[in-house]
Amino acid sequence: MLFRSELMLNDNPETFRSPGLIGSTIAPMKDRGDATHDFTGGMRYFGLSQNGTGKALKSSIVVKNMEDRALTFTLKGVVFGKNVTPTDGKIPKGYGPSGFRGPHAVAASSFLDAKPGQNGFVEKKIKVGPGELKVLNEQYHEAGDEIFSLVDITCDDPKARFRIAAAESSGSLGPDDLAAIGKGSYPSAGIPTDFAAGDRNRLGRPNGVASGSIVSGGREISLKPGLRQGDLALGTRFKHAPGEDKESARLKAVPPNKGGTPAATIDEGNYGMEYRLSYSLKNPTSQALTCEVLFTAPQMGGETHKPLGGELTIPMNVNGQRRNVRVSARGEGVVVGTFTVPAGKDQKVDIQFVHMGNTFPPAGFEFRVP
Repeated sequence: MLFRSELMLNDNPETFRSPGLIGSTIAPMKDRGDATHDFTGGMRYFGLSQNGTGKALKSSIVVKNMEDRALTFTLKGVVFGKNVTPTDGKIPKGYGPSGFRGPHAVAASSFLDAKPGQNGFVEKKIKVGPGELKVLNEQYHEAGDEIFSLVDITCDDPKARFRIAAAESSGSLGPDDLAAIGKGSYPSAGIPTDFAAGDRNRLGRPNGVASGSIVSGGREISLKPGLRQGDLALGTRFKHAPGEDKESARLKAVPPNKGGTPAATIDEGNYGMEYRLSYSLKNPTSQALTCEVLFTAPQMGGETHKPLGGELTIPMNVNGQRRNVRVSARGEGVVVGTFTVPAGKDQKVDIQFVHMGNTFPPAGFEFRVP
């Protein structure tokens, strides 16, 4: 059974210059409005925050038990910062200035590996009394460092309600701080110029609660000589529609979500979203055919993004094998798997990845047969 709980996104401001709440569903935030929301049984949290205050802070995830009985919460996932989280030396050699690059890639790789104690992966349980607020996880946050968080939070009662907040503070949160978070009187992080505008030029950054955290889909690909076919996997709010230009015209919509979660069905590549795609390569011909599967970033209207990490740097599991994918420029694709399918036979292709940042959608998967 796939984990399809709600997804809480905190990425605006990404860089904050004053400490405080990054996001909260516990109570209305000062100067940020009312985003109160009850999660039921479980949720997934994604946060991307860079400490621009000039001082070391503590980065905390806080839970509020909304029930009249004690609950036991489990937190499991990745909290990673390149200057504050020790790495264990098992990061592939491809990570680095000339290859696969970026703390977001290390965090995504660690999430896929799911090994507690390795590269920021944490797993812990904590008991929270009725109506109580408690810190689920605390992370040292060095000045200037960026922390990537992607964690699943569940409780021992699938029908129980709870709320979540994320805070940046000068020290560990004490009883008075937690009380202020619960009342909505705790300060909000960031100054006005820290926030990205949600307009067509800057596109903005995701914030809030989405109704799904996993895209689980795929389809059948009928092979034939000369095949060129593909699906859009990551889009953007304003630049995702098929046919916007000739390079992206062959990319179809995100594969249908089998889980029935609307946000995942129409997801446009939000940070924190996980993809579990399953394709079936079918060869109806009388000869063996070889199909290349590529992850590609189509050219979009003259955009010239050229970050050091490439257009896309994403670790993927393809049929259980890790592929550290780096697409360096628009209009390019990287082969993530090559499959020879005998005449009249099928080949299954399972792809899993999480979107943790430093990507410039749109992007999709292409299937090519010579």
